[in-house]
Amino acid sequence: MKIQFILFSLCLLLIACGGNEGKTTENKPSTNDSSSTNNSTISTIDNNEETNLVENEIQPSEPLDVPKEDPNKKQPAPKKDIKPFSSTNETNYNDMNGDQGYKEEPIKVVENTNNNTPTKVNPPVKSNTETKNTKPLPLELSHDDWHRMMSTYVNSAGQVNYAGLKREKSKIDAYLTQLGTHPPQNGWSRNKEMAYWINFYNAFTISLILEKYPNINSIMELDGGKVWTTRTMLVAGKAFTLEQMEKDMLLKKFNEPRVHFAVVCAAKSCPPLLNAAWTEDNIQKNFEVRAKKFINNPAFNDIKTNSLELSKIFEWYAADFGNVIDYLSKYSETRIAKGPKIKYKEYDWGLNKQ
Repeated sequence: MKIQFILFSLCLLLIACGGNEGKTTENKPSTNDSSSTNNSTISTIDNNEETNLVENEIQPSEPLDVPKEDPNKKQPAPKKDIKPFSSTNETNYNDMNGDQGYKEEPIKVVENTNNNTPTKVNPPVKSNTETKNTKPLPLELSHDDWHRMMSTYVNSAGQVNYAGLKREKSKIDAYLTQLGTHPPQNGWSRNKEMAYWINFYNAFTISLILEKYPNINSIMELDGGKVWTTRTMLVAGKAFTLEQMEKDMLLKKFNEPRVHFAVVCAAKSCPPLLNAAWTEDNIQKNFEVRAKKFINNPAFNDIKTNSLELSKIFEWYAADFGNVIDYLSKYSETRIAKGPKIKYKEYDWGLNKQ
C-alpha cells in the first residue's frame, strides 16, 4: 500500500511539472519537441476565445440610416482662435467680435494690492447721447482795451494814428462785439449808459474808416456820404445806425447837447476825439472840458464880442442847444454882446489823421 501511494504521488508530481512547462512556453518560445505540442494547445484555446467574442458581438438587424449632407448647404465658418488674455498685448476686439465697424476699449488690468492678483476692469460704457456744449458766461463789459488804444493812437489834439489802429482792427471789432452783447441794463446809471453809447459810436466810426484805410481821405467817401444811416451794428440782436445811436439813444433820451462834443465823425472839423475811453466816472468832467475847449478853439469857433464865426454843428443842431448865444456864453472866454453877427465856417470833411 505504501508503495502504491508513493507511486501515485510521483505521478501527480510529474503531471504538475508538465503543466507548468506549458504555461512557460506561452510567453517564451522553446526549441524542444514538447513546446510545439503546447503551442498547438494554446493556439486552440485562443481560437476558441476569438470565436466566442465574435459570437457575442451584437450584429445590427438592419443597416443604419445615415443622413446625407446637402451639397448646397453653407458650412459654418471655422472659429478663429482667440488669443489668451494678456496684460501687455492689446486685444484685437475686431477679430473676436467679427465686426470690422466696431471697436471696444481694451480691458485694463488693475493690480490688487492685497494679493497681487491682476483684476480685470471693464471699460466705461459710452453714452449714446452727445454732451451739449454749454457756452461760457459772457465776461463783464470793460472799456479797458478801448482806453488803451485811444491813449496810444490818439494825441491830445484828437488826431488819430489810423495806421497804428489798423494793426489793432481785430481788437476793435472784438470790442464792438462785446458792446453789442452787453447792452445797457435797467440798473445802469444815466452816466454809465451815455458813456456806453459814446464809446460805441466812436469805435464804430473808426472801424468803418479802417475798412478802407489807407485808401480813404474822408468818411464822405463811404456809401455816398450816407454812412450814418446805411451801416448798422447789432445791440442785443437789434440793429442800430450811427444816427440812431446819436439822436435816439443819446440826444433824445438824455437831452444832453454836450454829446455833440463827445461823438466824433472822423473829420477835421468834428470836435477832437478824446484820447481815452468815456466812463461812468469821467463823463461829466469830460463833458465840461470838451465843451469849453471846442467852443474856445479858433480852428472850430472864432468868437468876437460882436461877431461869431461858428462851427456848423451849431447850425445843424441848433434845436439841441436852445438859444445858441446863451449856450455859448456859458463856456466862451470872450464876452458876447447881444445880437452879434453870426456866420458858419466851411466844414472840412478831411480825415482827422495825424
